[in-house]
Amino acid sequence: MKKRYKLDASTIIVLSLALVVIVASIIAVIVADDKDGDSSSTADPPVLTFPPVSDVPQRGDVKVTYSERTSEDTYEKDGIEYIYSFISYPLIEGGNSDATLKINESIQAFATERVTIKEYEKTNAEDAYNRADAAEFIQFEFVTSTESVYTKNGYLSIAFRRVKTMGLNDPSELITTMCFDLISGEEVDISVFMNTDSDAARSFILDIFEQHIKINPNVYYNDALETLPDIVDLKAFYLTDDGAVLYFNPNVVTPSVNGVQKFIVPYDKIGY
Repeated sequence: MKKRYKLDASTIIVLSLALVVIVASIIAVIVADDKDGDSSSTADPPVLTFPPVSDVPQRGDVKVTYSERTSEDTYEKDGIEYIYSFISYPLIEGGNSDATLKINESIQAFATERVTIKEYEKTNAEDAYNRADAAEFIQFEFVTSTESVYTKNGYLSIAFRRVKTMGLNDPSELITTMCFDLISGEEVDISVFMNTDSDAARSFILDIFEQHIKINPNVYYNDALETLPDIVDLKAFYLTDDGAVLYFNPNVVTPSVNGVQKFIVPYDKIGY
């Protein structure tokens, strides 16, 4: 007859806990082995994102508008207004904001310099007043106006016309021009439109000027041809529908009575 063992309650509890621990250990080992061998259970890698890179605008796509601004200055002393100075100039709007800001700063600097009455101008006006009878003195006037604002293929061309009236003297005028790259905001010269270097552009302009002087020699000083190489300015141009306009200001190679000398060069002649 076999001997039967009877387990008490405390023994059963201990054995049950031991069994639970063994089963939990086995499950843990199985899970660990499964993670080591199955890559699909790992977390997905983070998604990398990059800031979008803006496209460089095509030249023809850059569009700007402008509004007119004005500034003035006077020179007055002892109740006598000797000089009045005035300028109108454009404020550029639209296009690339950084480039537009740079262009407006350049225009503003020019406008401030141009409208500000210089010390030598004050002296000249006082001398004219002292030489003339008070009733005959005519106030000096310096008036600068925006003659042309023109955009072409991402470039902005501005021409200013200044007329100076000093007492009884005949008015004199001159042109000042600026041309900007609407993408960079930098000022450029005519070699950009000729797709060549400065030396080649200078030679081209010299040839054009020489032709005009030889055709109309009476309009120019006798030494105009000899003076030309020293006075060619690659920024002395502005853009129009018909082409690039080159010019001479008075008192350089032509007397002031002849005014500004202008020459239109069609774009296809400069390779643009």
